[in-house]
Amino acid sequence: LGSSMNSMALALRRKLTLGVCTVCCLRLGVLGLEILDVGPPRTGSQTLHEAFGILGITSLHSGYSMKYGARDSCADYLAACGNNASKLRECLDTFEGYQAAMDEPFHLLYEEVLNDN
Repeated sequence: LGSSMNSMALALRRKLTLGVCTVCCLRLGVLGLEILDVGPPRTGSQTLHEAFGILGITSLHSGYSMKYGARDSCADYLAACGNNASKLRECLDTFEGYQAAMDEPFHLLYEEVLNDN
């Protein structure tokens, strides 16, 4: 575990240092969501998801949660060009029970998450 933990810490540090990921939305009121990774896909979100698991932070990674339809309501909201309040509510409800969220399409929703207080 020590070697794998060091690898994850190094990958996370590299991701944050390179600036390819921006983690925002700390301590927000969106149903307990505290962290939203707004970096684009393929920038270490799987590593971040694994690191959160080790730290005991419940995280929603859309790639790992596809079988539960985690992306669907948010994709529907985005497909409606942000003009559907009920789709937005469904999307934001996706984050219920999680402390962190990452990967697409969640990274496209930072403004909505920030405004949902």
